[in-house]
Amino acid sequence: MVALIFLIYADPLFGLPIYAIGLLLLYIAVILTLWSMCEYLYSAWPKLNESLKKQ
Repeated sequence: MVALIFLIYADPLFGLPIYAIGLLLLYIAVILTLWSMCEYLYSAWPKLNESLKKQ
């Protein structure tokens, strides 16, 4: 959410490149989201295989 605010504001503030910081925060959020997805799939994979074998 902070990344979106930084991207919307986009003007430098106190000499800090707010837009670039927003992009960095957005990329970090994407990486954490994908990592979380992989963790959930890894933990759910045995149950998914079990349900597919029953069909």
